[in-house]
Amino acid sequence: MRTCCFIALFTITLPLFSQNFRCAFSGQAVKPVPMVIESEEDEELSQMMQEAIEDINSEMGISSYKFFALPAKNVRNMQAEFDKLTGEYKIYYSPIFIRNLEQRLGLIGDSEEVGAVVATILLHEIGHWQNGHVHGVDEQRESELQADWFAGKWSAHFDIDFEMVKLAYMLCTAIGETSTHPSRADRIEYLEGGYDNYELHHEDDDDDEDYD
Repeated sequence: MRTCCFIALFTITLPLFSQNFRCAFSGQAVKPVPMVIESEEDEELSQMMQEAIEDINSEMGISSYKFFALPAKNVRNMQAEFDKLTGEYKIYYSPIFIRNLEQRLGLIGDSEEVGAVVATILLHEIGHWQNGHVHGVDEQRESELQADWFAGKWSAHFDIDFEMVKLAYMLCTAIGETSTHPSRADRIEYLEGGYDNYELHHEDDDDDEDYD
């Protein structure tokens, strides 16, 4: 009888412990549908995304062992997912979103500039990991602002042009506040705050206390 009760309790509680953290850069997060890479262009983009994550993590002193960049059919922009069972942190992206961003920013053929802008959005998603949001402690909109601050700070560290970063946010975020994300103005304010904070203190040995 006790064994049956234990099994029943385990069956009920397992889904609660296995719920993954999901958070989109903009808009509602979805359950990602992985996309098969078929074209050479998509393969090059996949390599660029994974290398960008590894370069960012290397600079931060983070192991990339369980970090992955994966294309998805139904993700609108980028979306992070933390699997609590495996410890894997996956950043899903839409190849169409990245190509459209490249076109709207006038960066077609400029892989270096495209990579820099994409890196800023990746930094936002990695910021969720670094700030512990994967454990569901903070209110989501506050978490988004912390991740924006983090993205701004590390964009400055990587010497990414702020005006290009700001323009990407202008194109990819909602004007008004939503149930999941702050307003565009608030997000850019925090993005710029992190960027300026780094420029002001980048020679200091101590890490910033706020929104690391």
